Amino acid sequence: MTGIRRASPSLVPLLAAVATVAAGGCAVSSGTSGSLVGAEVAASTPSAVGVRTREVSYQDGETTCVGLLAWPTNAEGPVPGVVLVHQWRGRGSHEKRRAEMLAELGYACLAIDMYGDGVFEDEPARAARRSGAMIADRDAMTRRFVAGWNALKAQPEVDAAKTAAIGYCFGGTVVLEAARRGVPLDAVTSFHGTLMFPGTPAEGSVVADVLVCNGYLDPIVPREMARTFMQQMSDAGARWTFIDYGGAVHAFTDPNVGPYRHGARAAYDPRADARSWAAMTAQFHDRLGVPAAGARHHASSEENQ
Repeated sequence: MTGIRRASPSLVPLLAAVATVAAGGCAVSSGTSGSLVGAEVAASTPSAVGVRTREVSYQDGETTCVGLLAWPTNAEGPVPGVVLVHQWRGRGSHEKRRAEMLAELGYACLAIDMYGDGVFEDEPARAARRSGAMIADRDAMTRRFVAGWNALKAQPEVDAAKTAAIGYCFGGTVVLEAARRGVPLDAVTSFHGTLMFPGTPAEGSVVADVLVCNGYLDPIVPREMARTFMQQMSDAGARWTFIDYGGAVHAFTDPNVGPYRHGARAAYDPRADARSWAAMTAQFHDRLGVPAAGARHHASSEENQ
């Protein structure tokens, strides 16, 4: 992995904003220019139509992590793989459903565990401490991500030569940091991720195609932060696309957050959710190809309508 030209912006305001937003509740720009130690596989179970899931245990040093793998049952061989990184609380129902949706598209998805032991934090203060500790130590954060990426590639259902990553909120920061550090993914998508990074990527170091799906009114991503991120990516010669969804605030993909109410800083936005998922799907089709399993699932779904 290549280096990053270091800067020293304070992360304290960012972490405080994330905590405040979580507790409370289409312009397009583009540019061109841990180790795995014996992943253990649990028995699989049926999930969504045409999808199976199973837990996968893997190691990051001495920490045992527990991910959830979802894959299409009609695949005729290994398919492109996607790492999914959870929001700040940990891997929960939202991540499970998104992994299943990716499997319905024909990809194998591993929803990884950034905290270890499958921890999901119900208490916002504890979630803030866990995510804040990760964001403050970008080296450890990226090692934990790479351990999950290696676990994905080790699965027999996965074509290890074609991989991507997506992340939500905290997870968006994780996958963007991995891309900026040169982890050789084919594509990376961030959904309402935070965009404060402690440096500019070295020129030519970002090899992944990067898509950022952002709520225009997200209070934790002010305009100057977004502009700085885009300038950094341009300076690095990265392939990137940045989409602002008008009217959307933080966490716009998560129905568990609830609908928008006046003054809400986080809220579900079904239109932004659908459009951002479509943008990711188009990116994956371009960078990973259209898996035959996903095409067959789509055709079968249309026949049954």
